[in-house]
Amino acid sequence: MTFTAVIDSFDDYQNQLVKCQAVINQENICQQLQVLQQIFYQTLWPQVIQADLSQSQWRSATTEIHRHMRLLAIEVNFLQSARHTQTYQQRLEQIEQRLQQLHGFTNVLINLCQKDCQ
Repeated sequence: MTFTAVIDSFDDYQNQLVKCQAVINQENICQQLQVLQQIFYQTLWPQVIQADLSQSQWRSATTEIHRHMRLLAIEVNFLQSARHTQTYQQRLEQIEQRLQQLHGFTNVLINLCQKDCQ
């Protein structure tokens, strides 16, 4: 496992984050979020665990990104069960905030990976 593979996985994950942010108010947001979760749990997370960097920043950011992904899954379930337009919009806003936070943590991890590659 190389750091470039981890960076490539982060890039794929970040690209999907951008797609999710772009379609936040569209009907296929749930599908895009499911793709994001698949990329995270099947590709990115196993590589992050294998990298096992000891920097406290790395551990903090990976812990937060994993926590926010779990919370995102819960919020998607709430979005799907929303019955009223106002509730649906509130859930979308929460998902949008969560995606922004994930984007920030992803940038931190990409920067840490790039520093370690040099």
